[in-house]
Amino acid sequence: MNCWKSINLTKQYGMHRIMILSLFTMLLSFITIYTVISIAISESKLYDKHILWFLLGILFIYPAHKVLHFLPLLNQMKKVKVSTGFASFIPYVKVRLIEPVSKSIFIIALLTPFVVITTLLSVCAYTYFHYAHYFTILLSLHMGLCVSDFIYVKNILGSPNQCYVEENEEGYEILVSKD
Repeated sequence: MNCWKSINLTKQYGMHRIMILSLFTMLLSFITIYTVISIAISESKLYDKHILWFLLGILFIYPAHKVLHFLPLLNQMKKVKVSTGFASFIPYVKVRLIEPVSKSIFIIALLTPFVVITTLLSVCAYTYFHYAHYFTILLSLHMGLCVSDFIYVKNILGSPNQCYVEENEEGYEILVSKD
C-alpha cells in the first residue's frame, strides 16, 4: 500500500486555529439551538435543580464521545487498541487504530458520536424542557468537540473510494493499493 495523503491537523491548521474554530462552533451552536428551543418552550420556566447531574454530564461528554467512536469498530477489534483511565479526576478513553480500516468504516466511526449524542441531547431538551438550558449547553459543548472529526471527514471524503485509513503518531494516513 502507498500513502495517498497524510492528515495532521496540528501541521495543516494549527492547534490554536482548531481551538478557536471549536469555540466559535460551541458559541454559535448554543445561540442557534437555545434560540430555537426558547421559542418552542417560551411559556415554561427553566429550573436550576440537578446542577450536579449537569456537571457530571460535562465531565463525561468527552469519554462518551470517544466510546461512540469505538462502537462502529467493534467488529474490527484486532485493528483497534482501547485504553481508559483517569487524569486527575477526569475520565479518559483513548481509541487508537493499530491496523488500517476501510474509508467507509472510518467515516462512520467519526460521525457516530455526532449523530448519537446530538440526537440524544436534542430529544432530552425537548422532553425535559424545564432543563433545556442544560441540554443546550451540553449539546453545544459536544458540537465543539466534533469540529476535528468534521475536518477529518472533509479530508477523507476526497480520497479514492477503495482506500484505507491508518493512524500514526502525528495523525492519519490515507492508503491506496499499489495496483
